Amino acid sequence: LLLATPLCAKVKEGQMAPDFGLRDLFEDGSSTRSYWVSDFVGPEAGENAKKALLISFCHSKCKACWKELPELFSLKEKYGPRGFEVWSILVDSDPQGREKGKKKLENAKGKIVVTRTASARMADEYMGTPWDMPALFLIDKNGKIVRVMHEYKPDELKELDARIEKLLGE
Repeated sequence: LLLATPLCAKVKEGQMAPDFGLRDLFEDGSSTRSYWVSDFVGPEAGENAKKALLISFCHSKCKACWKELPELFSLKEKYGPRGFEVWSILVDSDPQGREKGKKKLENAKGKIVVTRTASARMADEYMGTPWDMPALFLIDKNGKIVRVMHEYKPDELKELDARIEKLLGE
């Protein structure tokens, strides 16, 4: 989904990933679990640290976002046991859009981390404005962004697979 012509991602390859926390998409109430970038990668990750984290921003109206989702499941299935995590973030301020996105992400429950945000602030921090989706950010164990991808391109996903393999071997 191209919400407008993108200038470029605000965060760049080689810089540290901005930390943020979001609530689980499938839980409601005061005890809803929140996930933070620093839960997975970087110096504060602790014993549950991952060797690589792939953040995927999606929107309920983004057809390419839903097209790439099975690929993200495959990457998690292939590399999850070796320290890889996929985090899909549904960015949608419209309540009906969020519900539509939640239904589309139902099959992701338990396979990958799925969160929601109605606020554009965090998405703006990563993608800049205007947004260009789908947007993928591959982050290494130290919290550094090593790959930024926009659009759904199967050839680029093959290159991403190779990058993940390399990160997990380090």
